[in-house]
Amino acid sequence: MSKSQDLSEFPAGALDIDASGNLAVTGDVSLADNDKLLLGDGDDLQIYHDGGNSYIDDVGTGDLVIRGSSAVYIQKYAGENMIKASADAGVQVFHNNSEKLTTTSTGIDVTGTITADGLDISGALYPVKVVGGGSTNEYGNYIYISGDNGQDQRAVRIAAVYRQGEVKFAIDVSSDSQTYGADPALLSYTNAQTIDSSGIVTMPRQPAFYANLSAHWTAQGTMTFGNTKLNDPAWNGVGFTAPVAGKYKFSWGGIGLDVGAGGGGTARMNVAVNGVSNFGAEARADVSQDFDPASSTVILQLQANDYVTITNSDTRGWYTDYTHFSGYLIG
Repeated sequence: MSKSQDLSEFPAGALDIDASGNLAVTGDVSLADNDKLLLGDGDDLQIYHDGGNSYIDDVGTGDLVIRGSSAVYIQKYAGENMIKASADAGVQVFHNNSEKLTTTSTGIDVTGTITADGLDISGALYPVKVVGGGSTNEYGNYIYISGDNGQDQRAVRIAAVYRQGEVKFAIDVSSDSQTYGADPALLSYTNAQTIDSSGIVTMPRQPAFYANLSAHWTAQGTMTFGNTKLNDPAWNGVGFTAPVAGKYKFSWGGIGLDVGAGGGGTARMNVAVNGVSNFGAEARADVSQDFDPASSTVILQLQANDYVTITNSDTRGWYTDYTHFSGYLIG
């Protein structure tokens, strides 16, 4: 419509301009590509389509403000949500109409995985909690960090990494004491090491045991060492259960006892892992000589829960007290 066009040419009620200059239109307003709806004295706000994309341009001074009394949505033309901003509440961000991030009164909630080039946290670190997909018991597969909450309480619990049921790493820090250890259910004790408030290592723990016979041993098969000199939860008086995978050193020996008919012969002790003794290491004593000693040592690579025993593999026996079995974790 040109400025000189007579309004009487329009259908009745289709276009009306009142005395104040307000324009009322019945029906659509159609603009061609690149024709713009211009608003403001300096055409500050422009709405148009260029044939490929649609634009809302704020080209003047000030900000572009979009307001709603309840909520403001940004949606796909078919109605799928992309962003929803609610009055006096949160902002929700969607991926393919599925909510992924929501602002809350204390921060944000994220659904899914966060991938970042870095993380820089400033200010009071309380609380920060990251929970993994594993169990959430005392040494479950998770990280928990809590800063000062105003009551001088601190807690740090860092992930236990499992491999075939074995805890490889765990740190638990509470108040002014620090502990390093693994799952109590696997190691039979909670702490492998503790550090007090002054930084002194107060309780280093490493699986180790030492025991000897409480009586002469003459039976063939797995031996029982009745006198435990150095006890460890992994030792039960008969055998040693490896609490974690690693290299272990075992030593055994004693004095052969002649119990065979006619005297003489050989007494032999072998180490066995899970009932199998094929490591080429044994303590062998010539019992035809009085009090003939014998000993042997072996280093074995064990997996968690491997069971190590000593077997008397001959018809001769071993003297009490002088016959021993010991072992410990090297690393």
